[in-house]
Amino acid sequence: MIANELGQVRQFQVMAPCHVYIICGDPPMDKQLLLRCLGQFEIEVNGQFIALPTRKTAALLVYLVLHPQTHPRERLVTLFWGDAVDEKAQRSLRTALSALRKAIGETCLLADRDTAQFNPTYLLWADAVIFRRQAQRFLEAPTSDPSLIDLDLYRGDLLDGFYDDWILREREALRQLYLRVLLQLAQHWRTQGDYVQTIETAHRILCLDPAEETAHQHLLFCYIVTGDRAAAQRQYEACVRALREELDVEPAPETVALYRRSQQPQRRKPASAAAHSNLPLPLASFIGRGQEIAKLKALLLGDPASGE
Repeated sequence: MIANELGQVRQFQVMAPCHVYIICGDPPMDKQLLLRCLGQFEIEVNGQFIALPTRKTAALLVYLVLHPQTHPRERLVTLFWGDAVDEKAQRSLRTALSALRKAIGETCLLADRDTAQFNPTYLLWADAVIFRRQAQRFLEAPTSDPSLIDLDLYRGDLLDGFYDDWILREREALRQLYLRVLLQLAQHWRTQGDYVQTIETAHRILCLDPAEETAHQHLLFCYIVTGDRAAAQRQYEACVRALREELDVEPAPETVALYRRSQQPQRRKPASAAAHSNLPLPLASFIGRGQEIAKLKALLLGDPASGE
């Protein structure tokens, strides 16, 4: 299978168009409430950053936004104040809901004696909600379309620094969703012959999960195509180390085959300029793509400015 894919590289180098993904992750300015909960928690109301009185209040807001249905008060009390006496826990919930109304606006919540929910008609921009919706649409599409997903929405794990049980579950679910998106994107770019994007996406995957073997395989394949034996050697060693430390397993046969292929001598001797950067002569698909060649060189050479 590896030989067949490598045999098709020349075809993709000639036929594959340049793929450019434009990030458009900035929230719209016309939203009344901007909620950033991927990474560091931030909240803006009418363009102004505000602080909520307690972390529990912040967590309650995020929960109501992520789960916009009606919630029985008893469930919220159990989820957020399960270790408190019933009367005190009920009072804590009332205090938190009141604090949210005061900080955000009286109409942000719909609540009565028995239930509470975030107002579905309230103007809201929430990064976690938008990312989850985009990711699901991207994964369910019949063909991979990078324009459907804004990776910059995922600035970090959900509510970084919070450790409630429900947050840990939601955090892991979003991490796995993000990982699935990245894996599908990496395969898409590799199939299209866009090795710059493949390398960038594979590195994103390994930042999230150093033992994700598929990402190592993508990088090894890219280094075969670009003729960088040294980079392939380093990548394989990193793969072996991560798999042993994280999972106590050895690399899969496909990974070993890719590594062995990467260490075979090149059939064509690179020109002096290409040899200096460990890159072969420019490939057909890179004609007229000077910026991508420079970016690829920076990635392979480990230039910090490239974001590696």
